Amino acid sequence: SLDAGASQISVEIRGGGADLIRVTDNGCGIPPDELQLVAQRHATSKIAEASDLEAIATLGFRGEALHSIAAVSQIQLTTRTAADDAAHSLLLQWGSTVSQGVQAAPPGTSVTVRDLFGNVPARRKFLRSPSAEAARVSDLVSRFALAFCEVRFLLTIDGHSVITAPGDSRPVNALAAVYGAEVASGMLEARYSEPAAGGYEVWGFITPPSVTRVNRTYTSFFVNRRWIQSRPLSYALERLAELYRYRDL
Repeated sequence: SLDAGASQISVEIRGGGADLIRVTDNGCGIPPDELQLVAQRHATSKIAEASDLEAIATLGFRGEALHSIAAVSQIQLTTRTAADDAAHSLLLQWGSTVSQGVQAAPPGTSVTVRDLFGNVPARRKFLRSPSAEAARVSDLVSRFALAFCEVRFLLTIDGHSVITAPGDSRPVNALAAVYGAEVASGMLEARYSEPAAGGYEVWGFITPPSVTRVNRTYTSFFVNRRWIQSRPLSYALERLAELYRYRDL
C-alpha cells in the first residue's frame, strides 16, 4: 500500500488474523492484465539490475508475499487504477483461481484474507494466541504510522478501533495516535545533520527523564523510514540518556 502511493490505509483483523485480515488503500491499484500475477510465484520488477540493490526505495515485494499467503488461505482481491472505469476482482483459494470479474469500487486496492492456514492446520497450531498475534499486528501498524506521518492509518481489531493516525504530516499527531496525547505532548525533537557529501541526518523524538519505560518496547529506529532493530543503536541511546541524567544531577 505504501509503495503504491496510498494516503489512506485501513487494516482490519479478526481472531488474531487467522480468521480475517483486510488491508484497504487508496493507492495506484493493480492493472487488470497484472491481476492474475498475484497468485503466481515470481521475483520483482523493482530490481532490474545489480546496481538497483544499492538504492532500494521501496518497502517490499508484493508478488512473493501474496503468492505465499494465497497458497494457504482464501483471498479476495479488489483493485482499480485511476485509468479504469470499474474495479476488477479476483477470488483465490489455496492458490487457485475460483472466480474473477468486474465490480464497483473506488481507486485503490483491497485484499481480504480468510481462513489462514485452513488447508494446513498443522501450521496453524504454531500461531500464538489471538491476542498475542493481534498485538504483533498492532505493533507493526504503529511503526508504519510513526514512519509515514503523512499517511492516514486505521487499525481495527475484532471490531474495535485501536489506532487512528490522522495522516496530516505532523509527527506529533502520529506520536499521539500511537503513544497517547499526554506522552506525545511532552516529547522533545532531536535533529542532527552532516552536510558533507555523502552525509546523513538523524532526526526523531525523545522523552524527557520524567517519562520512562521499563523496557525497549517503546524505542523505535528507522533507516530511510524502514523500521529496524539494532542492539548497538539501542545501547547507544541508553548510554546517552544516562549521560544526560547524570549531568542533570
